Amino acid sequence: MKKLFVMLAIAAGTVFSANAQSTGYVSGTLGFWRDNDAKTTQFSIVPEIGFNLSSRWALGVQIGYVYEQQKVADVKIKDNGFIIAPYARYTLFSQGLFSMFLDGGVGYSTTKADGAERQNGWEIGIKPGIMFNLSDNFSLVAKYGFLGYRDTYGLGRSFNGFGLGFTSEELSLGFQCRF
Repeated sequence: MKKLFVMLAIAAGTVFSANAQSTGYVSGTLGFWRDNDAKTTQFSIVPEIGFNLSSRWALGVQIGYVYEQQKVADVKIKDNGFIIAPYARYTLFSQGLFSMFLDGGVGYSTTKADGAERQNGWEIGIKPGIMFNLSDNFSLVAKYGFLGYRDTYGLGRSFNGFGLGFTSEELSLGFQCRF
């Protein structure tokens, strides 16, 4: 895992220096959910780094961690998951403070629950989003939906196959800081 982070940092640095006119950005989402009825707590942190190639195109990658704890029959079960998801972003519309985009990419996840074998999954698809620019360097970002293929991707999911999803699990709210 450490080698992967070093390789990503070197690749990002190379791309940033090769294209001095591009605008880099950091972004991300943070999540917390507690379901008292199901006795489940979930926490996620998904930072993102990328750069704009032009006013329409950007490249980026998400690297995330998800933790879930469930209590089943007075036994606590802990589940840890990691994801890496590179993407290409195309801005469909940009007017003033508002823009709409599509993120197309692939994702790989690996999860491990107490007493179970490691489970790996992947996805390929498109995620639509909107961005509200609060200033030249800071924006609020929302992504909602997924169109594509998944094979046990993410923590606690058993989705396999092709589809279009607009569920609460497909909603992410975050921010973006440009430099």
